[in-house]
Amino acid sequence: MNTTTEPHWLARLCDPKHAGKRGRTDRPYLVEIDGASWTWASDARVLVAVPGLHAGAMWPDKEVSALVARMVAPGTGDAQFLDVAPLRAWCGPPVWRTDCPACLGQSRRRDEVSCEACDSTGYFNDDVIPGLLYGRPVDRRRLARGLEHVGGACALLYLDPDPEKPLRLHGDGWRICLMPLLDAPEGAPVFPPPAGSPAPGPLNDPTEQPP
Repeated sequence: MNTTTEPHWLARLCDPKHAGKRGRTDRPYLVEIDGASWTWASDARVLVAVPGLHAGAMWPDKEVSALVARMVAPGTGDAQFLDVAPLRAWCGPPVWRTDCPACLGQSRRRDEVSCEACDSTGYFNDDVIPGLLYGRPVDRRRLARGLEHVGGACALLYLDPDPEKPLRLHGDGWRICLMPLLDAPEGAPVFPPPAGSPAPGPLNDPTEQPP
């Protein structure tokens, strides 16, 4: 069994602001998959699970455990076999959010603090970067974060018949569950891209500053 004591990269996915609103997003948690313990983390939009027990992870309540187990299970809809490298390139670099330099993240931590620079999210570099993944509108930025530290050359993408249900991406030793967007703007990058189409533009420069 993979047991670690060092902080795990999954902790970067967590979003404590939504911990009491949309599930357990304040820290990595554990889930049982096929009789083994896996560690997962989520920001309420993307969930990533990897095998093993990692530092700081704990078991959630039974209701959350059952929900997450269903979310990381293979889907019942169509499955697309895809190469991970082109998907990474389509997503762009995994730009991670930071505390807003204007409010120093206080608008996320304190309800009485508002901030125009970050729309009171407390974060910077957390904008949605839309795209169409096999016809489903998704946030390329969150998918890029989920893919940053996982391995393997190939994966299976499960598409639920209901377009509002999460997309499930399963690779060798990892599973990602991604909530779809309501829609994507006209001209949003498409994966797989049509033959001869240019590569999508880069995501936001992590050094940019808010107005």
